[in-house]
Amino acid sequence: MAAKSTPDEIRKRFDNDVQRFSNLETGQKAVIDSSLQMDLIASSAFYVNRDAKKILDIGCGAGNYTIKTLQKIPNLDCTLLDLSLPMLEQAKKRISVLTRGEVRTIQGDIRSVDITSGTYDIVIAAVVLHHLREYDEWRSVFEKIYKSLVIGGGPFGY
Repeated sequence: MAAKSTPDEIRKRFDNDVQRFSNLETGQKAVIDSSLQMDLIASSAFYVNRDAKKILDIGCGAGNYTIKTLQKIPNLDCTLLDLSLPMLEQAKKRISVLTRGEVRTIQGDIRSVDITSGTYDIVIAAVVLHHLREYDEWRSVFEKIYKSLVIGGGPFGY
């Protein structure tokens, strides 16, 4: 079995691929139905919590999932988390023009960053959780996501 990439290898790969991941239609060429997937996640967030005020996007990349969610639930306060600083900068630039809410960035790995408990109405973790390696990492990250949600919020992603 091939070893999974290290967080540093992942960060470097995405640092160099910002433009490709900034395209809503083709950003995830490896995922044939990514446009549909983004729409389904955004629609699910809307139907479960249309009065949401704050969103956390873990592994936000260039911000595509948050952008799709803002099309359904406008003016959210957005917290964007990613390993790649160039991805975060691109996501913030794209998202800031779409919301009157605050746009905050956190560069880091979900396994090690602190996330404020009881803060977010929606958490998106799309195309990022597969980087987790051990059972303890899965448990810790899901616990962190669960604790970050306010009552009535909901986690979305895979």
